Amino acid sequence: MGALIYLDASAIVPLFVIESRSAQARARLLGAVPVASPLSLAEASSAIARRVRTGEILADDAHAKLKMLDTWAAGAILMCEVTG
Repeated sequence: MGALIYLDASAIVPLFVIESRSAQARARLLGAVPVASPLSLAEASSAIARRVRTGEILADDAHAKLKMLDTWAAGAILMCEVTG
């Protein structure tokens, strides 16, 4: 098992939306075990939806990206609960 790496929304979004940090985000995951919280996933979904509202991506593209995010979250990452 590789090193655990916690992903917040700012690390998740570039995995699904092409931007300047996308290659770096993917490279950081090589050999690592991604960990995220439900909050991170909700924030990432919100950030993708915001890009539709601002015209950066089309609604159909966002829908596809959100489906990929859901699939990834269901099987490729460890989920952790945020408690306070």
